[in-house]
Amino acid sequence: MNIQNRENEAGLIGALMRDPYKYESLRDLISPVDFSWSCYGWAWEAFGRLHQEGLTIDVITVGDELERMGCLGGFVLDDSRTLSGRAALGKLRAEGSPLAVEAYASNILDYSGKRQLEQLFAKGTYWASNGRRASDIVSDVTKSMGDIRTYDTKSTRHTQRLGESVSNAYDHTADAANGKIQSIPTGFIDLDRILGGGMSAPDLLVIAGRPGQGKTGFLVSVAKNVAEKQKKKVAFFSLEMNNDQIAMRLLSQESGVPYDKQKSGALEEDEWPKYTYAVEKLSDFERFPIYLNDLPSIKPSQIRRELMRLGDVDLVIVDYIGLADPDGKYDTRALEVTSIMKSLKAICKEFGIPVLASAQLSRAVELRNNKRPILSDLKESGGIEENADVVMFIYHPEKEDRSNENITELIVAKHRNGQVGVVELLYLPHLTRFESVYIRTKL
Repeated sequence: MNIQNRENEAGLIGALMRDPYKYESLRDLISPVDFSWSCYGWAWEAFGRLHQEGLTIDVITVGDELERMGCLGGFVLDDSRTLSGRAALGKLRAEGSPLAVEAYASNILDYSGKRQLEQLFAKGTYWASNGRRASDIVSDVTKSMGDIRTYDTKSTRHTQRLGESVSNAYDHTADAANGKIQSIPTGFIDLDRILGGGMSAPDLLVIAGRPGQGKTGFLVSVAKNVAEKQKKKVAFFSLEMNNDQIAMRLLSQESGVPYDKQKSGALEEDEWPKYTYAVEKLSDFERFPIYLNDLPSIKPSQIRRELMRLGDVDLVIVDYIGLADPDGKYDTRALEVTSIMKSLKAICKEFGIPVLASAQLSRAVELRNNKRPILSDLKESGGIEENADVVMFIYHPEKEDRSNENITELIVAKHRNGQVGVVELLYLPHLTRFESVYIRTKL
């Protein structure tokens, strides 16, 4: 089956050579490989090069760029090859309407996606007939499907009159006044007070710290609190640990049996009843509605697809940003992290839920006399700080009083919609569990 639509491809290239200002809004949506006719893909690549150099896109500059690329001689409009080079570009310029470039782009991506699906399903059929396990085929096909981009034709639903938004804002305030919960409490009273009641949609929250500071323990504690106390569904994406390791941390928090004892099996006789009761309790999804996913190097698009499959999820947790992969290719890790953060924020808005993710601090904090973290200590700090609504740091201060050695500071360093401050929590490292203490606010 030949899945292509050259009319849309010719229309997009021709219209943009007449109205190049519309290219900016489409350049990140389409890539040269999305065109079924390779010559139009070359033209799109030429558009990108000209745009990057700050040059105007028109039939002359595109011809010059194709010549520099060594593609002008082979540029033809169709298989008949009656027109080539600049003459073909001149005729192509008359194609399409600048008013319809978004429709052309939508159709190009649609056909490109269909071609990729056709190839992917053919590959899956080949695997199925050659002895691969169905679970492995499903895993590989699902992962590859996450790389297929489509055009969102439903974006207009996000445009509304101010009056509609004001009405929604009033409903939100009225519901809050009537005791209807609008946010998801973390389970730490003092932190929830700073956050205005808890984690609110569509906020993207980041908890950061150096390795071994308890980031995963904090995330697991929040997941347990939200699922157990609020009966909210939590999707926990663990990129560093597997699902069993996260489960063992939950069992530690519930049973009081340390993680290392579970790992070695060296439980005391009186610990076994507590442990087996915790296993029974946590196995009840009605009591602990938590989904675990340990796909390594997961992409935001794969998280989005998994959320669509799961249905109603109230909170997403990602551990951690540094191990995620972006949807696309970027020159630097900083740009990759920025892309990941933007995609996670888009998930917050699309699903109407908060996302809580962990991040690493750079080694710069270790080189200072004052080791209290600040925003610039975030690895790839620009992308994280800019896109996060809330940034928190885990900090274990040096204490002379050893009786308080488990007191940990949770520093709310950025809060886009509220106050910042410092919350003191009790950290029990042998159980990887955090508990509330009290608040000390710094405005």
